[in-house]
Amino acid sequence: MTAERTVTMTGPQHRPVIGPGTPMPLPGDTPEGRAGKVTRKTARIQILGDHLKVAEVESRTGKVFRFFSDEPPAIGGRDEYPQPLHYLVAAVGF
Repeated sequence: MTAERTVTMTGPQHRPVIGPGTPMPLPGDTPEGRAGKVTRKTARIQILGDHLKVAEVESRTGKVFRFFSDEPPAIGGRDEYPQPLHYLVAAVGF
């Protein structure tokens, strides 16, 4: 049996949902203002052992975020962190 859930990504008056700590966009930082601009994101991936990996990504403010990935024991991992596909699926929802 599967359960389905509908997620609404907008709040009242169809404005994007943002948290209390989310800064307002900068002028020109709108889809219209970014039209024609190229955005590049880079991730540095390091293999720590077997299927355990760490990724580092830098935000546009210069802060570096680290997150780990692993695989289930059935294919040689230790299942200590989410699998790479789990991050991809979550990213679609974000």
